[in-house]
Amino acid sequence: MASEPQMTDSEFLCRFRSGLMAAWIMPLAITFLVIGFLGDFSVGQLMQTLQHVVSVYAVIGIALSYAAHDRFMRRTVELAGASDEQAREEAERRVARFPYIFAGFYLPYAAAAPLVVNFSLSQQLDRNISLSDYLFAIMGVAAPASIMMLIALYIFADLVGQFFGPRGFKTHFLSLRVKVFALGVVLPMTVSSVLILHVEQAHGGAGVDIFLVWLALVAATLPVAYIALKNFKKGIDPLEDLRAQALTVFDDLDTIIEPVPISLDEFGDVTRDWVSLTRRMTGYWRELHRTTEHYQTLINAIEEAIAIVDFDMKAVFLGPGFGEWFDEHPSELIGFKISDLVHQDDVERFLELAAEAIDAPDHRPEGQFRLRHPDGTYHRALCSWRHIHLISGEPSLFLSLRDVSQQLTTQERLRAGEIRLRTMMQSVADGILSTDESGVIQSVNPAVSRLFGYEGEELIGSSVGILLPSYLTLALQHASPAGGVADGLGRLVGQGGQEMRGQRKNGEAFPIELSVTEMRIGDEHYYVSVVRDITEQKASEADLRAALHNAESANRTKSLFLANMSHELRTPLNAVIGFSEVMQQEMFGPLDNERYMDYVGSIHDSSRHLLSVINDILDISRIESGEMELDDEWLELDEVLDWAKDRAAPTGTAARHAPVYLGDLDGLPEISVDRRALRQVVLNLLSNAIKFTPADGRIDLSAHVNEAAGVSIVVRDTGIGIPADQVDKMTQPFTQSDNSLARRFEGTGLGLAITKSLVEAHQGHLDIESTEGEGTTITVRLPAARVSSEAVSSHFEAGRA
Repeated sequence: MASEPQMTDSEFLCRFRSGLMAAWIMPLAITFLVIGFLGDFSVGQLMQTLQHVVSVYAVIGIALSYAAHDRFMRRTVELAGASDEQAREEAERRVARFPYIFAGFYLPYAAAAPLVVNFSLSQQLDRNISLSDYLFAIMGVAAPASIMMLIALYIFADLVGQFFGPRGFKTHFLSLRVKVFALGVVLPMTVSSVLILHVEQAHGGAGVDIFLVWLALVAATLPVAYIALKNFKKGIDPLEDLRAQALTVFDDLDTIIEPVPISLDEFGDVTRDWVSLTRRMTGYWRELHRTTEHYQTLINAIEEAIAIVDFDMKAVFLGPGFGEWFDEHPSELIGFKISDLVHQDDVERFLELAAEAIDAPDHRPEGQFRLRHPDGTYHRALCSWRHIHLISGEPSLFLSLRDVSQQLTTQERLRAGEIRLRTMMQSVADGILSTDESGVIQSVNPAVSRLFGYEGEELIGSSVGILLPSYLTLALQHASPAGGVADGLGRLVGQGGQEMRGQRKNGEAFPIELSVTEMRIGDEHYYVSVVRDITEQKASEADLRAALHNAESANRTKSLFLANMSHELRTPLNAVIGFSEVMQQEMFGPLDNERYMDYVGSIHDSSRHLLSVINDILDISRIESGEMELDDEWLELDEVLDWAKDRAAPTGTAARHAPVYLGDLDGLPEISVDRRALRQVVLNLLSNAIKFTPADGRIDLSAHVNEAAGVSIVVRDTGIGIPADQVDKMTQPFTQSDNSLARRFEGTGLGLAITKSLVEAHQGHLDIESTEGEGTTITVRLPAARVSSEAVSSHFEAGRA
C-alpha cells in the first residue's frame, strides 16, 4: 500500500487558521443571536452595529492568525537542520501550548464582545439601563458563553488535528474529562443563563438576585457533573477491552485499510478503532459483494442446469438453467426431489450413479436419462454428479444437466445419412475411391474390388498407382516442379471424364473413364475418384465404327453403281427422245394416222420423264459420294428467276396448271453461285409447287435482300400443303408426305432432298412453312458472303430514302 504523504507544520497551520477565524467571530455571532432573540430589535438596527463592531474584530482576528502563522514558519526554518523526530516533538509542543497562549487574549475578547455590542445598542436606542442590571445580566450570558467558546475551540483543535493533521501527529489538547465537562456542565449553564436573562429583561430590577440564583445552579451542577464523569469513565473501560479484542480478531485478516495512528484520549481511541473496524468491515462487505456478483455472473453464463442436492436428492440450490428447463423460478423448486423428474424406467440407474458419487468422492459418474418437461414430454439429458462439501461442512452432491435431445436427434440423422451413403456406395456400379494429397488410398467401395480384383483391405494405405498407373503418371505431368503429386492431382480436379487404362490385380489392363473431385475435411485435402469400366462401351464404339464404315462403303458402291447404270440408261433414252422428236416433226414424211402422232407424243413425254428421274438419281449420287463441285460465278438473280419461270410449266400433253406470278425483280443484287445448281434449285421448287397446286390455285415467285444482308428466294403456293408432322421429313431422299401422292402425282421424292443439299453447299439454309389444305411457303436463304456488297449498300440506302 502506498505510504501517506507527510504534512509540514506550515501546511497544518494554514488549515488550522480557518478554524481559528471561525472561533474568533463566534462570540459576536452568539451575542447577536441572543440579543436579537430576546430583545426588541429589528434587523436593520442590528446590522448597523454589526458593520462597526464585527468588521473591527474580523481585522484583529486575521492579523492574529497571520502572526501565529509567521511565528510558526520562522520556527520551522530554525528547525530545518534538526532530525525528523526532533521537528515532530517541537511541532507537538507548540501546538499543545497554542490553546493556552490563545486563551490569554481570547477570554478578555469574549467577555468584552457582549458588553461592546450591548453598549452600542443602548447608545443607539437611547435606553436607560441600571449598571447592576447591565453588568450582571450581560455577564450571566457572556461569561459561560465565552468559556464554552474556548472549550469548543479546544475540541475543534482536536478534530482538526485528527482529520487535517499528518499521520501520527499528536493533538491531544484536552482529556476526555474536560470534553465531558464542556458538554455536561458548561452547556447546561449557558442554557440557564439565557433563560435568566430573558426573565431579567421581562421583569427588570432583579439582576443581582438572578445572578445569585445562577451561581447556586452552577454549584449544584458541578457535583452532578463529577459523578456523571466518574461513571462515564467506568463505561469506557469495557469499550477499551472490546476494542482490544476487535483488533486482535482483525489483525490476521488481509485488508487494504490501515488504522491511522493518531493518539487521542480514551474516548477518541475507542472511536478511532471502531471507525477503523467499520471501514474494514465495509471493505470486506464490498469484496464479498463483488465476489458474489462474479460467481453469480459465472452461474448465469453456464448453459447447463446445475444444482446442489442432498443425499436424498432434494434440491438445496438451483441455477438459472433449471428455471429455463422446468419453466419455473429456481427458488420455487428448492426442496423438490430431483429424482421425481426422471422417467420411471431410468430412476434406478439414476440413483445408482448418485450412490457411486456418494461412496467415491473422487469419482464423477455421468449418464443419459429421460427427464420430464413441463409440457409432459421427456427430454434426453446428460447428468453428471460430484461429491462436494458445503461451507457448513454438510456433504452434498453437485448435479449438472445438459439437454442432449437435439444433439441425439442430429447424431441419429447423421448416422442414418451415413448408412444411406454407405448403402449407395456399396450398390453403385462405378468404383469410388478417395486418396490423400500424396495419392495414398484412404477408402474404396465394393465396386473397386470387383473392377480391379483386390480386397478392400489390400488397397487401404497403398498408392493409387497400383490401380491407375496412367493416372499417377498424368498427375505428375500436370504437377509443377515444386508442387509434386499433390499439385498434379489438384490440377486434374473438375476436368470431366478422362479416358485412361486401369490395371487389375492379375496385370490385365482395361479401359476406364476417370472423374476427380476435391473434398476438404477441416484443413486436410482429399481427392475422390470415380472409375467406370468402359470395356463394353469401347467394344460397342468399335462395332459402330465398323458398321458405319461398311455402310459408307456400301453407299459409295451404290452411288457408283447408280451413276454407271444411269449413264447406260441415258444413252438409249437420248436415242428414243431424239427419234420421237424426229417423228413428231415428220422430217421423213407425214404420219398418215393421227393415232401414231399420239403414240409418238407419249413416247417423247415418257422418255423425258425417265431422263429427269435418271438426272435426279445422278445428282443425289454425286452429292452423297462427294463428287459434286460448285462452279461459282457472278450473275443476275432476276435472270435465273425468269429462266426458271419459263421452263417450270409442263410440256407436251400435260394438263393445265396453276399460273406462276413473278414478283418485282428491280434492284436485286448480283450473287456468286453455281448457275446450274441455282437454276435447278428454283426449278425444283416451282415444279413441286405446280405439281401440288390445283389449276385454279396460285403460285408466287419472289426474291429480296433480307435483314442479314443476304438474299432470300421465296416460292409460295396455295396447294394441298404438308401435314405438320411431315414437314421435317420432306427433305429426306425418296420421301413424300403421303405414299398415295406417289400414285396421284409423279415423282421420285428426290426434289427437295437435292434442293436442300444444293442450298447447303452454298452455305445457305432452306425453310419450309406449310399448312395442310392451305398451301406451302419455301424460302431459300443465301448468306451475305455470296451477295455483292455494293449492291446491298445501294439497296439499304434506297430503302432509307
